[in-house]
Amino acid sequence: ALISRLLSEANISIDSVASIIMIGGNSRVPFIKDDLKKMYGDKVQFVLDMDECIAQGAAFYAANLSRYRVKPVTVVGTSPR
Repeated sequence: ALISRLLSEANISIDSVASIIMIGGNSRVPFIKDDLKKMYGDKVQFVLDMDECIAQGAAFYAANLSRYRVKPVTVVGTSPR
């Protein structure tokens, strides 16, 4: 699973992760939700508006690249390779 690989690459354990917040289209698929819940239990969260999160992240990233002064934003993204 992607999450297991990311944890391994980052050299951290699932115990040190407070929550896994799911966003994006694939996180709506019922069997993906069920599998993640089985693997990681209550750490998996589906509480945010998945489409709005993507739009806000893109807006923050664009603002950070603009010539206007904004608070620094760190964007961390993952995707399967």
